Amino acid sequence: MKTRTLKRSGSALSHTVQVGFADSFFTRLLGLLPRRELPFGQSLLITPCTDVHTWFMRFTIDIVFLDKQHKIVGIREHVRPFRFALGPRSTASVLELTAGAVEKLALKTDDHLSFDEASV
Repeated sequence: MKTRTLKRSGSALSHTVQVGFADSFFTRLLGLLPRRELPFGQSLLITPCTDVHTWFMRFTIDIVFLDKQHKIVGIREHVRPFRFALGPRSTASVLELTAGAVEKLALKTDDHLSFDEASV
């Protein structure tokens, strides 16, 4: 799975976040299910994706819904296992982060994100 570093357009993030990409049928199907935890500083971008579930997951996550230009169009924080999260109509991909990461990184709706492979 390829990995890149998360960046926010216009302002720096307060912490480095590595992003794994789930962009094949198999990686999208599994997502974070095989993991026992998601340490702070790691995340998973599922693309294409509009909605996610946390069935059978072992930990709580933050969910960031992105449009095709990687603009944040929705955020769900502290989503517990065995829940379903529907993205807004314009959602094209979903970024899954450690619970509490949205607050620590000060992510908000309308922020534009990018994924820098040069710094990995």
